[in-house]
Amino acid sequence: MGTGRRFVIRLRLLAAVAAVLMLGLGLVLQPGCTLFETPTTSSSTETTATTAPGSTSTVSTGGTGSTDSTTTGGTTPSGGIISGAPMFRADLTRSGVYPGPAPAALTGAAWKVKLGKDKNSLSWSAPAVVDGVVFVGATDKNLYALDAATGAQKWSEPFKTGGEIWSSPAVVDGTVYVGSSDRSLHAVEASSGAEKWKFSAKGAIVSSPAVAEGVVYVGAGDGTLYAIEAGSGSAKWSFKGGHDISSSPAVAVGTVYVGSADDFLYAVEAATGKEKWRYRTAGDVWSTPAVGEGTVYVGSYDMQLHAVSADTGEVKWTFKTEGGVVSSPAVADGKVFVGSLDGRVYALDAQNGAEVWRFTTGGKVWSSPVIAGTVVYVGSADDHVYALDVKTGSELWKFKTEAEVWSSLAVAGGMVFVGSLDGNLYALK
Repeated sequence: MGTGRRFVIRLRLLAAVAAVLMLGLGLVLQPGCTLFETPTTSSSTETTATTAPGSTSTVSTGGTGSTDSTTTGGTTPSGGIISGAPMFRADLTRSGVYPGPAPAALTGAAWKVKLGKDKNSLSWSAPAVVDGVVFVGATDKNLYALDAATGAQKWSEPFKTGGEIWSSPAVVDGTVYVGSSDRSLHAVEASSGAEKWKFSAKGAIVSSPAVAEGVVYVGAGDGTLYAIEAGSGSAKWSFKGGHDISSSPAVAVGTVYVGSADDFLYAVEAATGKEKWRYRTAGDVWSTPAVGEGTVYVGSYDMQLHAVSADTGEVKWTFKTEGGVVSSPAVADGKVFVGSLDGRVYALDAQNGAEVWRFTTGGKVWSSPVIAGTVVYVGSADDHVYALDVKTGSELWKFKTEAEVWSSLAVAGGMVFVGSLDGNLYALK
């Protein structure tokens, strides 16, 4: 991709993020106004992070790219054999662990599909894959349903929202739930693309919904975490944070965990919306928390990965990188994997935060690592998707797209599905 095109994309992304924040807050700035709202006081526990420096070991890179291929076609069904990725980060705890199978070796792209007719349409939304269909949103305001085996359109036409889609869909019991910058959460029939209901929030919804026991949990740009009845779209409760909630909620043991741009990680009772505790970092929390073995792991723009007690919010350890941590962590086999805007992917001991390995890409890592089998998959702003050995961090393969890869990935049916800022969705095998 040319430098001019890349510069335009970066400018557009910055403008889009700013617009989403403004939409979410519902503010027009006047002289003397501040963009951030001071968090309200609470009787719940508040804890604050400490800093732990990272180590300095490195892992060399290597490998070659592959040649992509494009499949076009009609509406031939795939038979519903490719499945296992129903929501952002794979499951309700946002573990980032997919059942697989997954390709340890790469033969190329099974297909790629341009999302939208607008050449400036971007693919940041992470795909969900259920019953042979890939569901993914794009900045052209559309939600797409594609045949997982061929990339062919499954619906007669994409589902149109009123704003750009940065949220990643969740698919549960035949319904697709997705947020939009039109300040709405949309519930769509998975088989046809027909809208079932729409919930209106007071801010843009960049957060990706979690669906648990008949309730949809999602954050919004107005600083609110919403709980919505999955069947009807009616509000169950709402919880007010101090600023934009673009982080996606994780749900575990009756508790919803979510980050906010007010620097806090919140724990809220799933049944009532009552705050249990809040943990303060030193930067915006756009990262989505992952919950495992009684610990919540979350990144912050303060350049750290934080590990806190799921019960109390007390800090267990922190790990310092050299860039903001917008990436969401994956938790598997006693390790935590996370990317940083310093261009690296880190593997840490889940118990104490000690560094196990690091891998250096050629660009910032906005993408969130995912695990399938013995492989870590992650995208980078150097235009590549990487496959790394889960134990050593050594490169197994890399695939070059036509622009930066900010999207998180999904793994299902022996394929890796990922969007790129070139506007394409790729199926790699």
